[in-house]
Amino acid sequence: MLLTAVVLNACQHTGDVTFPRRMNILVVHEMPTVEQAGEAVAKAFNEEFADTTRYRLRYLFGSYASYIRVNQHSYYSSQASRLNSRFNAEQQQGFIPDVVVLLDDLIAQAGADSDHPWMKQKPVVCLNVMYPEWEGRLAQHKNFVVMESKAEPKKNIDFIRALGRPSWIFTVIDSTWLDDKVRSSIIEQIGNDDNYIPDLNHETYPRLQGYTHRDSRSTLIPLNLEHAVFGKRDSTINADFEVTGALRIVNNHATFLRLKDDCYIDRSLNLNIDLYFSQTPRYFDLKRMSALQTNVGGYFASNAQLAQQAHTVIDQLLSGADPSSFPVIELQKDYWLDWRVAKRIYPYAEDFPKYVRFVNLPWEKKSRFNEFVFDHWRKVLIAIIVIVAIVVPLVMTMRGRKQYRQLLHQGNKAQRDKKKIEDILSATRSYNWDYHPDGTIHISAAFSKAIGATRTVIPLEDLLGFIDKGRDQLREAIHDENVEHCMITVIANLPPKGERHAFIVHVNHISDEEGAIRCMGFSIFNDEEYETERIRKQAYQLSEEINVKESFLAAMSHEIRTPLNAIVGFADLLVKQYDMLTDKERAVYAQYINDSKDQLLNLLDDVMNYSERKGEKLSLELSRKSVLRLMNEVYYAHTVIVPKQIELKWAPGKDVNVKANRSAVLQIMSNFMNNAIKFTEQGSITLGWDIVTDDQGESVEMYVRDTGIGIAEENQQRIFEQFYKTNSHSVGAGIGLALCNQLAESMNGKIVLKSKLGEGSRFSLKLHIE
Repeated sequence: MLLTAVVLNACQHTGDVTFPRRMNILVVHEMPTVEQAGEAVAKAFNEEFADTTRYRLRYLFGSYASYIRVNQHSYYSSQASRLNSRFNAEQQQGFIPDVVVLLDDLIAQAGADSDHPWMKQKPVVCLNVMYPEWEGRLAQHKNFVVMESKAEPKKNIDFIRALGRPSWIFTVIDSTWLDDKVRSSIIEQIGNDDNYIPDLNHETYPRLQGYTHRDSRSTLIPLNLEHAVFGKRDSTINADFEVTGALRIVNNHATFLRLKDDCYIDRSLNLNIDLYFSQTPRYFDLKRMSALQTNVGGYFASNAQLAQQAHTVIDQLLSGADPSSFPVIELQKDYWLDWRVAKRIYPYAEDFPKYVRFVNLPWEKKSRFNEFVFDHWRKVLIAIIVIVAIVVPLVMTMRGRKQYRQLLHQGNKAQRDKKKIEDILSATRSYNWDYHPDGTIHISAAFSKAIGATRTVIPLEDLLGFIDKGRDQLREAIHDENVEHCMITVIANLPPKGERHAFIVHVNHISDEEGAIRCMGFSIFNDEEYETERIRKQAYQLSEEINVKESFLAAMSHEIRTPLNAIVGFADLLVKQYDMLTDKERAVYAQYINDSKDQLLNLLDDVMNYSERKGEKLSLELSRKSVLRLMNEVYYAHTVIVPKQIELKWAPGKDVNVKANRSAVLQIMSNFMNNAIKFTEQGSITLGWDIVTDDQGESVEMYVRDTGIGIAEENQQRIFEQFYKTNSHSVGAGIGLALCNQLAESMNGKIVLKSKLGEGSRFSLKLHIE
């Protein structure tokens, strides 16, 4: 089942398959198209393959199953001969199929016995085959794709019981090769289950007794219609009992179950067998059959489902898929019922099990509620109209009077509440105001007195004239109707003495009764909070400065101590053990002292440069400089200090001029190069520049790109902070990049970083082109 599901999912028809031409599909079925069963198959395939620009369907329907005993190999030969004749006739008319579809077991087995080239060379889909393993014929053809409708008599018997039908079930089992497989499937599924009585070998008269004396278990009674076809009586049954008489069971409290499709089973249609069920879709959902000749349903794949599931496989074959790559595909099935006949079981679809799928089901029969609505909709509609015409106006009048009284009461209450609110706000030094479209602010008498004004209606611009801080933000907030609410802190010099006060101003835009936007709010004296916030900010800034200084002292203490310890230690060794050391050891120790000296000097140089520039915006003398000349200086200055295991690459771009300070550019690029050398053990360092274009015009990016350890994304912003290092054990005070950033800003440029951990970094200085 899992493999089958994978194949079906992979083959889902999406409608976007393309073919080089219109593809020919030949469908072969034993039922003539003039009969409803054959017509139903053709209709299902025509609807599924409706795109006539992509598919051309051809049908070979009709009377392939001869009414003879078909348990001998001669049957296959005769059927194969018939197929060959029809195939040859089609070929003479110029029709060559791209895919052949053989429907049901009899035709599939006959096709497997045919020696026609189509059955050996063309892709063949054996559809709705219940017993594909019979004599291994289908498996011998590598060009056959088998889509199996697995025989499941137990599910159909259980379905009959679930519908409340009698447990006395007739079926037809003759002596053909197909009946042998039917017997096997019955024994396999219910033979050892005590809840069923499958007596497939003896059809005895005592079992055909009154329903009150029957066993309560599900009983499957086989009948041999082969005898009925030839006018015989069944020798295994009492001589007075006729097979055709057993099938007249309308009032016999029994049910009929069709388990196969062959010539003998079709004879059951001529008998008055009441409701009959089937595990095949033949004679299901037919429009012109009588109720006693119609398949009420069962557990099977309908004709539409067969065509739909075959479509996905056929498209793959037409696209060139190898038929031998397909497993035996198990068809997906459902529990089906035809409402025209099933309504004799229950009156409404809701009474049936939820998993049942219906055809020909009217909307009103889905449930009792649906039928009630369908039968009484005119009365209901008239009642609704009367209610609307009489009751609604009365209700609306009463509601209008009630609303008027409520509004009058609310208006009086609002006036009282407004006065109370103004009193409360005044007590807390909070005052409401209202902005009018004529550009004036309406304030309360208490607010007017508090700010030293002589009026309660003041032009907005006159009021804004008292404000030093926050004037523009307040004006914009009042005029912007898209701002529902905002809070602005302002500082104002109030008349008449110009006293300085802080206010928190709340601005709100709301819609009035007519939908117009009104601006109103309230202002709160906030002198104490403002002063507290100012002191808090000063304390925070002081704390930050102390933390920075402490961090700087701690970093410098560690960074200066490291090279000094190396200088002192190796110098002491040279002095005390000079005669005991070899020339090579003396040279190594001297080199350690020299390297530590350079490290210490570089560290002190960074600190001094940063200290000189800290806390103020640098003011550098800028002039027109050639990028090529600047970068040449950087390149040749570092060719001798790049370690041998690292390749130094030179990637010059187009020479352009920038307005810059030579010393600052060299210091920034040198810092980039030193960091690249420090954090790259092997690989390469590339020095070059690119011309880039953005919203601000053309710029040049002078960059250093390495293949070193890279920088994690969370650290890429912090490395420009003073004293910050991604690795506390690395050499340096952590102020080089902070200084570079300051120098870049002084030249109206910026530092651009692109890095990925483990893959390297690219630092660039971006300056505008002159």
